[in-house]
Amino acid sequence: MNDLLIEKFSIELDNGNLFFKSFSPKNILFPTPIICIHGLTGNLLSFERVASFLAERGHKVYTYDLRGRGGSSKEEIPYSAESHSLDLKKALEKFSENKFQIIGHSLGAWVGLYFAKEFPWLVDKLVLIDGAGITDLQNKWTNLQMVRASLERIGKSFTSPEDYFQHAKQSKLVEQWNKDLESLLRYELVKVDKSWHCNIPKFVAESELQSLGGSITNRGLLQLIFFHFTTWLSVIKKNKNLPYQDILASTLIIRALKPTLKGTKPLVSDKSLSTMLRKIPLSRSISIPDKNHYGILLDSCPTRDIELAKFLENESILK
Repeated sequence: MNDLLIEKFSIELDNGNLFFKSFSPKNILFPTPIICIHGLTGNLLSFERVASFLAERGHKVYTYDLRGRGGSSKEEIPYSAESHSLDLKKALEKFSENKFQIIGHSLGAWVGLYFAKEFPWLVDKLVLIDGAGITDLQNKWTNLQMVRASLERIGKSFTSPEDYFQHAKQSKLVEQWNKDLESLLRYELVKVDKSWHCNIPKFVAESELQSLGGSITNRGLLQLIFFHFTTWLSVIKKNKNLPYQDILASTLIIRALKPTLKGTKPLVSDKSLSTMLRKIPLSRSISIPDKNHYGILLDSCPTRDIELAKFLENESILK
């Protein structure tokens, strides 16, 4: 067992801050640190299992709250994968290391993709977990329903933390309730007067969904299409032409095959995966049949852990 030093710290940016958690093993066996980027409704605890596993193997690992979550600042500004990638770049300028391995899940995969495109000199390897794939409009709609289900707790009031947890347990998205998931949800809870709320502002989620061509509500989506059609169409076109060919880092794509909601398909379809593998120069993939979009990160998953270790600890990659 590799003893770990775990620390939390905040990095000030020009227009806010990002809150980090570091996992530093007593014996660092791998020189390139790892940055983990969570999804739209996650926080720095989303990668707790993965970060602990990799740190115990001798990696230094950082997780952090995207702007708009947890201990990071929550300004009412536009949010997108590009803005998050720029935040991360500004934060990493203050690190002693000058190259990183990037792991992103869901929205975090989009952030990682744009980060690797814009700042290739900072990226040694890239892992995209169930995200950053191209989807057609029909699948975009079903995926949007899944995301909306994960957003149900945002903007609601709860009488106690237990009431909040009970609401989460009843979600169709939760397959395995465990202490890690409870800790993640407890971390995002804030008390306002006599009620409890998720600390992710609704405008953050709405802005991020709009950057992907969606909205929290049907009404919001219709308003986006009818009143800002040119902007919406440009987003749709942009997300059908992702910068895969610009990724210079060796890349591992991990996708979940188990439906997250009844009637839904994998978030990264066979066609999308084929496109990613064809266009990302140094890439390979692993599909995990018994995990859904959330379980692939939050649940115990030996296949995920083994594949991550093999990829991150091997100097070469074969397509």
